Amino acid sequence: AIRAMGWAASRFGEDIAEYLLKHPNVTCRIAALDALGKMGPGQSATVRGAVGECLRDQDPLLRQSALRALASMADSQHAEDIKALLTDASPGVRAAAIETLGHLVSISAEVESLYPPEALVQPLTELLADGRTRRAALTALCSLGNKAPEACVGAVADAVADQDCEIRQAACHALGSFPLRCGAALPRLDELLRSSDVGIRAAAATAVGAIGPEAISLAGAVAQLLSDDGEDTSTLTSQMGAGCRRPPAQLRLPRCAALGALGRLGAAEHVKSAVAALSDPSWEVRKASCEAFGAFGAVAREEHSALSAVLEDDAFPVRAMACYALGQLGSAEALAGLIEKFEDQAHSVRLHAVSAVGQLGEKAEEYAHDVFKLLNDPVAHVRASAAVALSRLGPSANPYAGVVAGLLAESDAEVRRASLEALGRMGRHGAALAEEIYERREYDANAAVREAANQALASLGAAGFLAQEGFAALEDSGVGRELGAEQKGFHGLGHHFAQIQETKKRVLNSGQWVEGLF
Repeated sequence: AIRAMGWAASRFGEDIAEYLLKHPNVTCRIAALDALGKMGPGQSATVRGAVGECLRDQDPLLRQSALRALASMADSQHAEDIKALLTDASPGVRAAAIETLGHLVSISAEVESLYPPEALVQPLTELLADGRTRRAALTALCSLGNKAPEACVGAVADAVADQDCEIRQAACHALGSFPLRCGAALPRLDELLRSSDVGIRAAAATAVGAIGPEAISLAGAVAQLLSDDGEDTSTLTSQMGAGCRRPPAQLRLPRCAALGALGRLGAAEHVKSAVAALSDPSWEVRKASCEAFGAFGAVAREEHSALSAVLEDDAFPVRAMACYALGQLGSAEALAGLIEKFEDQAHSVRLHAVSAVGQLGEKAEEYAHDVFKLLNDPVAHVRASAAVALSRLGPSANPYAGVVAGLLAESDAEVRRASLEALGRMGRHGAALAEEIYERREYDANAAVREAANQALASLGAAGFLAQEGFAALEDSGVGRELGAEQKGFHGLGHHFAQIQETKKRVLNSGQWVEGLF
């Protein structure tokens, strides 16, 4: 129960450390460590010290739990003890140790100074060479990002050829974490693109795409996979026995991997290949083609009509990805089709459609009311995306701030976080709700929501909307008043009302207003 409470149970941290971490049953001690980890950063030195003591416990599972708890607490005081466990007899402990150390180096300048990249080369190389710890080492490299040692690039490229699909996927992610220093991996990836193993060919193309424009020299080799009809079925038996999830299409189908990679490489000469793939019999290839358009971005804008046609595809994942791609292309001509998808039965399509409209910014401001209506969508993630999209449509959408603030009372943390992100962009209308934002910063149980509230207040303050004395002054301050408002005879809330009426008139004239809603 305390674990489920997370940060809200922080006041019980010392009690748990005092009593449960000394419990004779190891299962209870592991559960206590898990609960302490869920409380996140900010634990007292007493609690962190008690967790650190568990690193010396005889039970390897308990040592693993202690490492994960210290990572969640962002504790930098036990870095030496964590490093010592990189040579532990248990592979599980070594794996947890490198993941924890990678996380701490990525977030703490103090730990980074103790373990610069050259100090991590040997332990990472050794762990990458061991199949039992390889995935954990790759996860650590992902955490390190551009702080990762360049000397490990070759070993990561070798992991792309691993027989375990999950390790291949982790290797692709790792290469994408420090792409500017992956030149040493390109010869090996070029070789793997021609492997006899279909799964390795797909993984190699995915890795090239993860590196991005730095690997443009391999675009020709990747393009050859567009005619590769193979599929990796090595995990099929495990899937049937519920032993693993189905790998993404980019790790099974070389065609899908090639399309995604060419988009991320920015190989504009292959845009027509992506257009041709939009009519492929396989829905996964069509989806990958849409994803490629999203990666190509503006260079593929001339093909927006071909992509818009895919909005009517029979497979909802394809429709959803087409919406996403149209948003990345930034083509206002696609707006009408995107608005129609607000009524799609698949919530993922509605989510990507409203996000795409938000990407178009003020070019889509006349559709603010259509976006507003999705704040009542039955699916939480759609409501969250609608709030963020609304805040990106320009000043005409700012009067909806009060409705967006109503989402702060929702039980779904992602909706609350998105609402705060939106309010941070909504100028003086968002600033008028600063008290509600401040309350979330101080008392919300979710760390991501508290951080979003902090960012919203910072954004509004940096823009000058919180310069008045006290939050209550904001509504009547006239901050952000448009030029000419005084001449119209409106001040404070009067000007606010005038803006609403002007926006309503414009929307009524466009035929988008639903009469009787206000």
